Amino acid sequence: MYPVSEEYLVNLTNLKGHSYGITLCGKNHFGSFINGNAMRPPEGANLHQFLTRNEMGSYSPLTDLMANGQIGGKTVLYMLDALVCATSEGSSVTEETARWRQAPFDGNYTSSVFVSQDPVAIDSVGADFLINEPAVTEHNGALRDNPNVENYLHEAALIQNAPSGNVYYNGYGEAVENLGVHEHWNNSTEKMYSRNLGKEKGIELVRIQTK
Repeated sequence: MYPVSEEYLVNLTNLKGHSYGITLCGKNHFGSFINGNAMRPPEGANLHQFLTRNEMGSYSPLTDLMANGQIGGKTVLYMLDALVCATSEGSSVTEETARWRQAPFDGNYTSSVFVSQDPVAIDSVGADFLINEPAVTEHNGALRDNPNVENYLHEAALIQNAPSGNVYYNGYGEAVENLGVHEHWNNSTEKMYSRNLGKEKGIELVRIQTK
């Protein structure tokens, strides 16, 4: 992440699991803090407590950072590095965990990069891939059958009327009204979202394959 004094930001993070669930572009904004001493600001500000609650309808600092005008507001591009994916932070990357079984990988390394201008949409797609990948869920109990990892995405997508009842501001005293789109694909084989299915609004997942 670039310092927030810059005019534009690019959020490049890894597609991987986390001991609390998932680590995607939303949590990458923790890197927007300057780490000047041994106690890194996310811990010093006691932000991690909100990620470990494992419940829906609760305040999320990830949504707050996405809504902030100096952080999420300056981000013009979001990218998920899925060249080789880890099941969690600090976990070993092995063939068993890094060769994904779901289509279109079919036992190969993911070797992909996801790109979007919608922070909610890209994390929604990333979550779908992680939650539906046996090579990940078999080694990460926080992701296995646990919809609560998507709390911050629900907060962000419904930010005008967030499930938690919290009002998220942009840092200038203005309530944020829109951050992006959250939905799930139709199934883990076709991986089609609303716009793939012909609807005018929603996520569209486009595969660009290079040789």
